[in-house]
Amino acid sequence: MQNEHYHQYLQQLQSQLQHSDLESNTNDHVQPNEALNSKEQEMSLIEERDHCESDNESDEFAVVQPASMWTRSDLKDFKEEVSKGKGDGVIRIGHGDCVTVKVPTLEGGSSLFWEFATDSYDVGFGVYFEWQKPNTTEVTVHVSESDDDEDLDDNELGENDEDEEITCNTDDLESGSQQIPLKGTSSSLLNRPPLSIIVPVYRRESQNEVYCGSHNYPGEGTYLLKFDNSFSLWRSKTLYYRIFYTR
Repeated sequence: MQNEHYHQYLQQLQSQLQHSDLESNTNDHVQPNEALNSKEQEMSLIEERDHCESDNESDEFAVVQPASMWTRSDLKDFKEEVSKGKGDGVIRIGHGDCVTVKVPTLEGGSSLFWEFATDSYDVGFGVYFEWQKPNTTEVTVHVSESDDDEDLDDNELGENDEDEEITCNTDDLESGSQQIPLKGTSSSLLNRPPLSIIVPVYRRESQNEVYCGSHNYPGEGTYLLKFDNSFSLWRSKTLYYRIFYTR
């Protein structure tokens, strides 16, 4: 009798073990599928988030097209026209200074044109676009001792703010024979509105030709036309420039 009970107990125990193994095997087959479905859902959510972020970024800033640039040989006639008041004006850029002409986009306008030349020596030139809706339609001229500290007071600069310097290996800084970048970007620019570089600042041999260019509006904002003489330690430059819009 005891042997019969013992055998029944063993059979029940074996049956429970088999049932437990079957459930374990079933779970082993289900869990990978559940993990796969969970992973697919996670990837789908990530892709949807990235797509939404991409759409938001593309709506914030439009694609900036490159500028068109060319030169003219009528240097003397251009200077005479500007000097007689038919252009925007004549500016004396001191040695070590940088002049920035701020030109806001005009409602109804489609593109900006510029022309400039200098006397005797070259000057650095570049174009930036500031992504901030202008609160004026007036063209303004700002003079600073360098390209980086424009419109900034000494109190606005931190003690650790330093300009990045680019070493220039050339025998004559005034020769204008090489096109080289002039100045780096100061950390103080981080506090300004976003900027897009339309034309990098390079030295232009504007004493030999009239430099011209145009750019289609990328949106609402302000063009910054930079005439950089910060590389010159002793020579001032006379700049003749003219700016106009097209609709």
